[in-house]
Amino acid sequence: MGLFVQLAEAAKAQFSRDHSDYFALVRAYEGWKVAEQALSRYEYCWKNFLSAQSMKSIDSLRREFLSLLKDTSVVKSNMVIFNAWNYDENLIRVVICYGLYPGISSIVHNEKSFSLKTVEDGQVLLHSIKVNSVFLRDTNVVSDSVLLLSGGSISKGDIDGHLKMLGGYLEFFMEPSLAEMYLNLRKDLDELFKYKIDYLHRTGRIARMGAKGKFRHFFMESDFSYEETVATGKNYNTVNQKSTIS
Repeated sequence: MGLFVQLAEAAKAQFSRDHSDYFALVRAYEGWKVAEQALSRYEYCWKNFLSAQSMKSIDSLRREFLSLLKDTSVVKSNMVIFNAWNYDENLIRVVICYGLYPGISSIVHNEKSFSLKTVEDGQVLLHSIKVNSVFLRDTNVVSDSVLLLSGGSISKGDIDGHLKMLGGYLEFFMEPSLAEMYLNLRKDLDELFKYKIDYLHRTGRIARMGAKGKFRHFFMESDFSYEETVATGKNYNTVNQKSTIS
């Protein structure tokens, strides 16, 4: 049994190299897809201690999610354009943080070790098999910058350079000018994402009406400046943000 566990851990280690269980799972799946083309997917799963059924389930879910993204016009049929950044692991960590927040575990450093805690459960363990304990099964390490720019709302603390999240559960201390920069960047990102969501909502509503032709004719004139800003990377704050649709 001990040898079996060691072999399984060694197989997992080849996929895990950047403190992310999610990246490890993606690499395992990508290897399975390559093996599928070579008609050796079952051998691949056996060699790497993977479940063939789990790989099939992941493949099915990915196809379903892609279909939903296409139905809502988030992506189009030309996947090359929308996959341009799919190997940027820093960007993917941002997406993971957006999707899993507020499922955050903070690291508490002690004199000789460290511990983990969450808002809901307090102290937790990492990949533990102990009875009567809460443990984190799948984790992904993110930096403070990723958390500040893609987590929940940020509030100012009691002193300059002090930022808080989750009602003070997460605290960040830095130079006041740096804190102000994070607040401004976060405001710009939130406005950009809000615009993109509104853009998709309007597109979807027009599509459901069965309208033919270019849906852009349903936008206000100021909406075009939004689109131009996103496309050219101009300063988002220069765009008029008061347009409405009657």
